[in-house]
Amino acid sequence: GCGPVIIFGLYSRFGTAKGAWTSLLTGMGMALFGAAVQRNWADKVYPFLAAHSWTGAADRFLRAVSKPFHPYIIWQMDDVKCPINSYEWYLITMLVTLVLYIAVSLLTCKEPFNLDRMLHRGRYALEGKREIASAWSWKSVWGKLIGITPEYTRGDKVIAWSYFLYSFVYQFALAFISVIIWNFFRQWSPQEWALYFLIVFLIVPGVMAAISAVWFGIGGGIDLAKMFRDLGKRVADPLDDGRVEGHMSLADKAQLEAVDQRKKTEEEN
Repeated sequence: GCGPVIIFGLYSRFGTAKGAWTSLLTGMGMALFGAAVQRNWADKVYPFLAAHSWTGAADRFLRAVSKPFHPYIIWQMDDVKCPINSYEWYLITMLVTLVLYIAVSLLTCKEPFNLDRMLHRGRYALEGKREIASAWSWKSVWGKLIGITPEYTRGDKVIAWSYFLYSFVYQFALAFISVIIWNFFRQWSPQEWALYFLIVFLIVPGVMAAISAVWFGIGGGIDLAKMFRDLGKRVADPLDDGRVEGHMSLADKAQLEAVDQRKKTEEEN
């Protein structure tokens, strides 16, 4: 349930606290419910359905719902194994929480949220902050999609592009989309699927974990020392204590008022 909250809570004008709580509580409840059903299917859930003569109706319902997705998704009653596996329940939970977050937020949103103010864009740009150009071009489109800004060093750009290639090109395009297309024309055998899961979910993440451990261990220590040096030079702002007034931090509000006052003075002069 946290996915919709993170994405739409930060980058939508309609997200509300009620929508966030609905998404989080629903996701948590569905996760616990799915784990309990799978854990107790053979000894409690299925016997309960059988005792009330509901297995036939449940079987017809599961077959009807999964029929459009055959042969990739096949749901049917089983007295030992839960018909819906963990990955399928995970997908259902994500879709339900996404729909609920959007629906509840739209119903409870009284006025669109001011994204420009939160992101310090336009007239809300703070003193001393460089506003990043918003123009799009074929040359800059990939950098903008990845999140590269003018503040990025060459090392930052290498890291950003490496993460993009690993997460999007490898994980999404090669390990997911290409596998779906391949199996659409030729189904893999259980042995081939076993090799796929061994490589994609064990070997590759293990190699990445080993590289990350060394990288974070060395780089983390260097950056930690740099952080303490920067904190020693930092001039504290007494208003930057986490307080919010009118959906805006007091520190940002004070800076914005100072900018507005300066502009007003310039216009009068």
